[in-house]
Amino acid sequence: EIISASSVTPLIISNKELSLLEEEVKILFPAINFHGVHGAGSAARCKPHPDPVWKAFENGEMHPHKDRIWFVGDSTYDTDCALATGCVPILVGAGKSLPEGYLAQNPAVIHVPSLEVLSLSL
Repeated sequence: EIISASSVTPLIISNKELSLLEEEVKILFPAINFHGVHGAGSAARCKPHPDPVWKAFENGEMHPHKDRIWFVGDSTYDTDCALATGCVPILVGAGKSLPEGYLAQNPAVIHVPSLEVLSLSL
């Protein structure tokens, strides 16, 4: 609902196997038109490597102004990928297996407690 009601251009980058991810997206988000869905196998390497993001740029699925792209995720794989590509890294929730001191060592990472809080910025 948050995405549908905003002017956000959504794209999914996941480490899940692509065919499984595509089926999940159809079931969980039937009303959202994603500009791209990238899973394991879409690019040479998965997150935290930047390859899936470069692939999305190559396919024309993402705006070329990386400093305006929010890379929203729940793990350091997501934030590390965002940092490696110049996108804005946003960590939602407690973060999966967040190493001690990670946020202090990576001040560019924006940490929000929930998607509801993040939606206030849209």
